[in-house]
Amino acid sequence: MLKRFRAPVWAWGLTVAGVALFATLGHWQWGKGVNRQEWLAQFQADGGAGVTLTRNTLAVQQLQLLRASATGVYWTDRQLLQDGQSREGRPGFHVWTPLRLRDGALLLVNRGWMAQPQNLKRLPQPPVPEGEVRIVGWWRSLPEPAIRVGEDDCRNTQSFPVVVVYPRQEQIQCLMGESVLPGLLLLDAREPDGFVREWSAGGLPPERHFGYAVTWYALAVTAVILFASLNWKRRDQSQN
Repeated sequence: MLKRFRAPVWAWGLTVAGVALFATLGHWQWGKGVNRQEWLAQFQADGGAGVTLTRNTLAVQQLQLLRASATGVYWTDRQLLQDGQSREGRPGFHVWTPLRLRDGALLLVNRGWMAQPQNLKRLPQPPVPEGEVRIVGWWRSLPEPAIRVGEDDCRNTQSFPVVVVYPRQEQIQCLMGESVLPGLLLLDAREPDGFVREWSAGGLPPERHFGYAVTWYALAVTAVILFASLNWKRRDQSQN
């Protein structure tokens, strides 16, 4: 018995589309793994004071982490409490305090985690140091939820702090009543005047992304093997 390769057009199309899809997903996951490695390397490095944040500081990209410092005065009356931040099984908030920089720009500083009170009708007013401070930390983009439900809510309020979840830049600026630098400064754990700070890069480890990439690449190879094995047709020599 001899074999010859004969595949219908639809099989070619389906295989090419499947291989292209699997290869694309593999490349995407591999890229995420590389980006994650760079993110972790940045986070674990001691970059000193880093860049100085000013009115002209550009927005950081997603997964980008930048060592930064800032000098200014905390704005006590406009604090935000990021909801849904548990620690060791206890519900709590991340305290976001605006800092008025020397050049007049407004910067949001995440000063760490604090426990949620039992009575949410009486929110705590996190203590804020007086006078000018110089702080260092990690400058990053605003945190994003896995799934965003509903629209951002910005109601006129005279009562602060305000509880937020994953606010967009537009909601923050609405609450502040003015422009705010596009990002969030994670106050370094060694800095005073903060709360519990156990910053981590978050997300999946690079190895997980690389594992997913290998899986997608393996599916692409499997699709090629199946396509080839299913379309080799046996041909009887007696028919020649």
